Amino acid sequence: MSYIEALGVHVTSPDEDPFTIEWLKFDENSPMNELIKTRSHAAYAVDNLEETLKGKNVIHPIFAASPTLKIAFIEYSGAVIELAEMK
Repeated sequence: MSYIEALGVHVTSPDEDPFTIEWLKFDENSPMNELIKTRSHAAYAVDNLEETLKGKNVIHPIFAASPTLKIAFIEYSGAVIELAEMK
């Protein structure tokens, strides 16, 4: 499990889960949006994160999850969606 201190979130590796699930555990004082902290979400890979976010309801802006991965979260029709761009 890794820890993203700036976001106050512990993240498991989907490669280590039998169902390829990434589990998130938020610190009590995590600055992440309440929707992200309280709802399940689906994640999708995109080619261009900035372009994909245009006109969307962004609930957490782009951040670097790792040197090769940028992520943002949107709300779409009541669902939380994670969008990820790999470098």
